[in-house]
Amino acid sequence: MSDLSTLLDTENRPVVVADITSLVDGAITDLSGITGMTVRGALSAARKTNGDLIPTAVDNLLPDILGDLQSHWEDYQQSGRQDFGAFLESRADDVSESLLSTADRAVEQKGGGAVAKVYNSLRGRGTKLMAPHIPALGRIIDNHMR
Repeated sequence: MSDLSTLLDTENRPVVVADITSLVDGAITDLSGITGMTVRGALSAARKTNGDLIPTAVDNLLPDILGDLQSHWEDYQQSGRQDFGAFLESRADDVSESLLSTADRAVEQKGGGAVAKVYNSLRGRGTKLMAPHIPALGRIIDNHMR
């Protein structure tokens, strides 16, 4: 049974981080209304001091993200299914909550700031905002594990 931690190898990690960063950027771009304006505004301000905010965050959180997904990956491998993204679709809320708990810890460790303020204000809607993107995350992982 393969372990997702292989994606942390020097050879794999930069490409995985880039693909997840693209997914996050796309998800942020797709946000509409006040939520979208709020998130994009906070990120724009934060990027003035750290232009690589999202890739850096993804890279820092990647071990925890993969840890959150490992048990689902094992279930997927035993299922005989061929698409990890489709497999995660029915588990999207649970996966989202697990990933949000990881993000909660990271935000808490980092302290305040504009991004933390926006994150905390949107946290209650986090699962709703994240769940639609879980299948795409699963496909990214699946692609890199092949």
